[in-house]
Amino acid sequence: MPVGMQIKNDNGDICIDEEYRNFAVKTSGSATIGTTNINAVGAVYAIYKADIAVTNCTSPMLALRATTDYVSLLGTAVSGSTYTFTVASNTSNFSFDYWVFDVAALPADTFGFEVYNSTGQLVFHSSSKAMRVVSAYDASGTGGTPNVSLAAGSTYAVIQGANGWRFRDRSVIGTFRYTHYCAGHKFAGTDLYVPYPAIGTVMPANAPLKIDHYASGSTVETSFTPPQVPKFIVVNVTNF
Repeated sequence: MPVGMQIKNDNGDICIDEEYRNFAVKTSGSATIGTTNINAVGAVYAIYKADIAVTNCTSPMLALRATTDYVSLLGTAVSGSTYTFTVASNTSNFSFDYWVFDVAALPADTFGFEVYNSTGQLVFHSSSKAMRVVSAYDASGTGGTPNVSLAAGSTYAVIQGANGWRFRDRSVIGTFRYTHYCAGHKFAGTDLYVPYPAIGTVMPANAPLKIDHYASGSTVETSFTPPQVPKFIVVNVTNF
């Protein structure tokens, strides 16, 4: 940027740039994983879900903080400016916290510091709670130890970058069995668990969201792992 305005912190990180819109909290709350199994008949593991719907969005990102068990972001349905996020778990009936971040929008306040880009879009408003990115981590390991231990004294949530579905279809005594799981997360204090164990002949014990069918209907052994490891963006949501 040869001309214009940038604001940096003590580490030299750019906090505000006039051409790039800051993300800020649009809404937050808690949701509860349901008690109805949405998995197919014949599946070994039950799957339960919670839907989080947010209206009047531009480019929303969902940050989650689950401490009871693993949750995984299955997908997002879009209808106009309404986004419905589906969060799933193999455990039913527990609550987790969420924060939805979206591009900067004018708050109710009629005062404060505002920054606009060259096309007149709001980039930053001092009354909004801007996203505070801590870092990004690859999902890895087995889940027996934390993927990362974050600094104490703050509250964190994660934005899941991809499902990371892994599967293996193999013959077990003449019947093909379909093993399938995706990435997910849970917190224990400031320890973040984002396991992504290798797919094998049996379901990994710490796979975050498991699907297992005894009869898949296939006749060919196959397996698949996405070429890119799912990433989790850690955000600081203290006092948000």
